[in-house]
Amino acid sequence: MDVALDGGQLTAQLTGQPRFPIYPLGGDKFFWKVVDAQIEFKKDEEGRVVLARHTQGGMKFAIKRLADEKVVGVDEKILDRYVGSTNTRDLAC
Repeated sequence: MDVALDGGQLTAQLTGQPRFPIYPLGGDKFFWKVVDAQIEFKKDEEGRVVLARHTQGGMKFAIKRLADEKVVGVDEKILDRYVGSTNTRDLAC
């Protein structure tokens, strides 16, 4: 599940599904208007969301927060060493 703030509106998207707005239900609980589903965010001692509990159709599942992505820059000279050929003559069999 991907949760994002889009122009002041919190949205959520389950894998393979469209992105929809979610609306406050109270506290850290939110709901979708397009489907009977709710989500509750759980925070650690510092107030950082670490888990989400999703409920829909009588089913419940917990989703752990993934680590934030770290952007890494690589010098183009290093990347050039990995450039190969698409010419099948160059392939060793």
